[in-house]
Amino acid sequence: MITLLLVLKTLMMMIPAMMLTLMMMMLMMMMVVVMMMMMMMMMMMMMMMMIMMEMILFYILK
Repeated sequence: MITLLLVLKTLMMMIPAMMLTLMMMMLMMMMVVVMMMMMMMMMMMMMMMMIMMEMILFYILK
């Protein structure tokens, strides 16, 4: 019983720290995801631009 209580107490003490760490991890993950999304968007934009340029060049040459 005593051991259980001690464990519970330690857990209670640890929970806030765990929550904080989890929050930080979540924030970091969100940041990474946002960065990845931005990169993907940039790549898509670049691809679109390239395609547009190719089409224009094709029309001009034709």
